[in-house]
Amino acid sequence: MKGYSSKKLSLLFLIIPLYVIGINFVPQVTVLNSSNIRIVDAKITTPNSDLKFWSLNDGEDKELHYSIFQKEGKYRYDFNLNNNITLSGECGFVKNFEFGKRVIFLVSDDKVIYSSGKSVVCETFEI
Repeated sequence: MKGYSSKKLSLLFLIIPLYVIGINFVPQVTVLNSSNIRIVDAKITTPNSDLKFWSLNDGEDKELHYSIFQKEGKYRYDFNLNNNITLSGECGFVKNFEFGKRVIFLVSDDKVIYSSGKSVVCETFEI
């Protein structure tokens, strides 16, 4: 009985560090709502992934991870605001095997700012 428990414990001590290491190598996108308006629905699309963030209140942020296996292309975003305006556009660049990449999309009242080390105001269209 003791050997069985120590095997489970050893497995646990192996899995946890692998998970922590793995999660730090997978690319991550964060959406931060810095507007005075609630985001009803937030979606960011990479060439091979659709990331649904759903709703975010003012000051709230959410993060999602996506696969390192990507075609080259841009991030596309659609942020549906509570005032029936949708902010849409493309910003930033996605490449294959971007280990540990961290990207932030900051949504203000009328613009979207993309940051991956350097901040850029995205060309945003209101629909």
